[in-house]
Order: sequence, then C-alpha cells, then structure tokens
Amino acid sequence: MGHYDSKAFTQHLAEAGDFLVLTFTKSKTELPNIEASGSVRVKTREHWFFKVEASNRITYRPYNAGQAVAAYHEQTGEDPDPYLDPGEGTGPIPLVDQTGEEILRNDDDEWFVYHVGVSPLQGDIRLYPQIPDSQPGGVFQYLGSNRPAATRGDPIGYISGDDHPSYYDPQIDMASTIAWDTGINTDIRYQFYNEHKTRRTVPLLNIAGAGYVLTPITDDNVQRNLLNAASNGDDTVTHVDWGPIRESFSYDVPDSWDTAANYIEEVEPSIPGRFNEPVIQSGSADEDIENLPRDQLEELVRGAMDNA
Repeated sequence: MGHYDSKAFTQHLAEAGDFLVLTFTKSKTELPNIEASGSVRVKTREHWFFKVEASNRITYRPYNAGQAVAAYHEQTGEDPDPYLDPGEGTGPIPLVDQTGEEILRNDDDEWFVYHVGVSPLQGDIRLYPQIPDSQPGGVFQYLGSNRPAATRGDPIGYISGDDHPSYYDPQIDMASTIAWDTGINTDIRYQFYNEHKTRRTVPLLNIAGAGYVLTPITDDNVQRNLLNAASNGDDTVTHVDWGPIRESFSYDVPDSWDTAANYIEEVEPSIPGRFNEPVIQSGSADEDIENLPRDQLEELVRGAMDNA
C-alpha cells in the first residue's frame, strides 16, 4: 500500500458518496530506446475508479487468531493447539471464524469489497502479511525466496502490537488491504511469530475497516479529475495503491471490472505540467520583460513601486 501521513486508519476509510481509486504499479515494462538497439524499463500504472454507494464499518476487536493457528497446526499434522510456543512461527494462514470460514470473504458480488487494516494487539506477536504471487493486496509484496518467513522469525516485513499503540484507532500504516470476490483473486493470508522467550501466546488481532458497495466510473474526464484530486489529498477520494510490482508478479481483478474498463493505464511517467512547458530563449533581459504577460508585468511594476 502507498505512503500516507500518520492519521488514524478509520479517517482513511471512504464514506457513502465518496470515491475510491485503486492504483496498481507494475514494476517495469521493457520499451525500445531511442536508437532501438536495446531497451529501457519504466513503471506502468493502472488506476481503477469507483463511486462508493454504501460503506459499512467492520470491526473485529479483539479477533482471536487462535482458531486460525489451531487450524494451521492441525493441517501440519500437529494437535489443534491455538497457542504459539516461544520462538514459533507459522506459514501463511487465512483468518477464519470458529466454523473454519474466512471472515473477510465475499462469495457473490464483484462490486463489493472489503477495505481493512489488520494489526496484532500484543507486542510480542509479529504479523507478516503474506500476499501470494498472483495477487497484490496489502502493504508488502515479496516474491519467492525474497519473501520474509515467520517460521524463521525474519526481522523484516512484519508489524507488531508495539507499532500501533492506539487500541481503538491505530495508525493507517497498519497492514491495510482491499479484498474482493473469492478464490485466487483475494487469497490473502498472514503469518504469525511469537518472539517472547518463555511465554506461549494466543495471537489477538485488531481488524478495522469497512465494506464498500461500488459503482464503476468510466468517464475519462471524471477519471482524470479524480486522479488529480487523489494526488492532492482530496478528502472525498480514498486512494489505495500497490507496488511497484515486479515483472513476474501478476494480479487478477474481477471479470466485471475488466468488462466495465473503468481504468486508466499510464505507460509514461507522470510529469508535472510545468516541466512539459517549452523553454523560451530570449536575447536580453529587456526582451524578457517585454514578452511577459500583462498580469506578470503589472506585478513587477507594483513590486518595484513598493520597494522604491
């Protein structure tokens, strides 16, 4: 997920009538260079645009992840123990309820998504967002051997309860994600690690967010205005982004989104307008002044009179 300031996570959630912009930054695409003798690599971005028709808050506080840990232990041939031993880590596991069903899963509506943040409540518990190769969906994207592993207690790629001291409204750099539909499209899982030296622990999580009912926005002008508003921090636009994503890293959006084509793809880097304006060469300072627009010339005259 992209960089945000340190405001509370719930302040970053969209309300009914607001807009949602999702940005996927593909790592690099090879393009011919000027001489066509080789290639250069540039980032490409896909921006998807939605109006939020309804927003319903979701809160699991605390969420007892012991049921997910117990299911993991059972799957690996151990007793279904909800506790993590000192120094024990798990592989990637989904967040499930007491019946074994995933708590953030939508089965039947591709225009409904979850926007949630997940963080551990205990300082000794590390949470590693585990995003599979086929799907971006959170703060961290790692591939293959580069992916931090809780089973090794890797010292990177995790958050702990100490990172989010506010119980009721943690900061928005918690492990935030957008989840939609079922199956591989949102196969979002988490790894756990108990860094305490002597105490067995049942992980407890703080899960806060909202469920959004979305309508695609397909008008090109509206899309451009929303992208500009998102870049300028407009309060009515929630902007969530992922990346850069490596070339070998792919993702799937729901078929209905593809059909609606409510996105803009940017191949070239985004360059502020002032850098795209041609530079005018002039022969002297006097000629520069003569060529100034009338409003700028009047401003110079007023400044000179004020300093006289």
